[in-house]
Amino acid sequence: MKNEEFFPIGMTITEHFEKAKADGYEWADKAIENRRTVLGRKRKDKAHVPDLQIALMAGFDWKTTQGVDYWGKIYKSVRGK
Repeated sequence: MKNEEFFPIGMTITEHFEKAKADGYEWADKAIENRRTVLGRKRKDKAHVPDLQIALMAGFDWKTTQGVDYWGKIYKSVRGK
């Protein structure tokens, strides 16, 4: 049996970012692009996380993208979403 049968898990990191885009978050396109860079073209996102804040924390390296200050503010703003 797969772990998902025993432990319900959230959406993938990419799915959280796509939902954020659908919900109108302006930064979502950058997050999706950053995640695609991490995954490469052929890899599928298999990392499931419970919420958007954890997706942001685990999705990509803040330092090598738009910066820690930029993503830190967004991280704090999505607490509990």
